[in-house]
Amino acid sequence: MWEIIRVWTDEGKKADTSVETMRLPRALVDAALGYYADYRREIDEWIARNDGLMAEAEAAWRRRQALGPL
Repeated sequence: MWEIIRVWTDEGKKADTSVETMRLPRALVDAALGYYADYRREIDEWIARNDGLMAEAEAAWRRRQALGPL
């Protein structure tokens, strides 16, 4: 669910573009947007948590890369 909202937001909040990018049925994207309308705060928090985890994982990967070949 949050992934659909992430793509929708990143693509300028255009549902048609999200449908094409994610290759999902329009009804599924519409359902996600409807859910987001009702539970926006929770979805935004979920996205923020995932962004933080991705940033931490990238930082760890970069630290490991800085060590050189192991």
